[in-house]
Amino acid sequence: MSQRLIEYVPPSPEVLEHFAREVCLGLGPDYCQREVVDGFASFMKVVSRALANSLNRKGSNPVDNGVE
Repeated sequence: MSQRLIEYVPPSPEVLEHFAREVCLGLGPDYCQREVVDGFASFMKVVSRALANSLNRKGSNPVDNGVE
């Protein structure tokens, strides 16, 4: 079986911003402040970028079983 090259990329900023808005709306009016939504979106951007970088450095995902 040949080695598959996989590059992991984080979700787009727009997707993460939309998700942050929806989560904050679901949590209630106290969480709908712009600073809260923006802060949550920024946090997810950093975490998703770090995770993608980590997975790319490792070269493989332990969950990836090679089945297409």
